Amino acid sequence: MTIHIATASPWPARAAYFSAAIFIAASGTTNVVYGWSKGDSLATSLVWAGVAGAVAIIFALAWPALIRSVDGRMS
Repeated sequence: MTIHIATASPWPARAAYFSAAIFIAASGTTNVVYGWSKGDSLATSLVWAGVAGAVAIIFALAWPALIRSVDGRMS
C-alpha cells in the first residue's frame, strides 16, 4: 500500500518574502528621500539621508529580531 503525503507549496512563502522585500525597499527609499530633503546643502543632505537609511535598516531588522527573541523564550 502506498501512502501519498501532500507537501506544502513553497509559493506562499516566496510571495511573502518577495512582498516583504518590496515593502522594505519602499520604506527605505521613502526614508532616504525624506532625509535628503531635510538638508540645505550637499553635506547636510548626505548626513540626513545616511541617518534616515540607517534608521530604515534598523527598523527592518527589529521586527524579525523581536519575533525570534519571543519565539526563543517560548520554547
